[in-house]
Amino acid sequence: IVVENMVLAATDLGVDSVILGAAPAAVAQDEALMKDLGIPEGFRPILGIFLGYGAEDQPAKTHSISVIRV
Repeated sequence: IVVENMVLAATDLGVDSVILGAAPAAVAQDEALMKDLGIPEGFRPILGIFLGYGAEDQPAKTHSISVIRV
């Protein structure tokens, strides 16, 4: 809920965001990085968020999935 609220607040301010699910697990495995990021011992990151401004507005991409049946 916290991450969702942060992303919604960022959007309201015109800031783009991306929620990261796998990257925090990699951070948790690197003790030096955990220390550099100021994450206390006994804690581990669950989710991360990239915040910033997109280069330009782009239309949503269309995706097509090809299925090969054997």
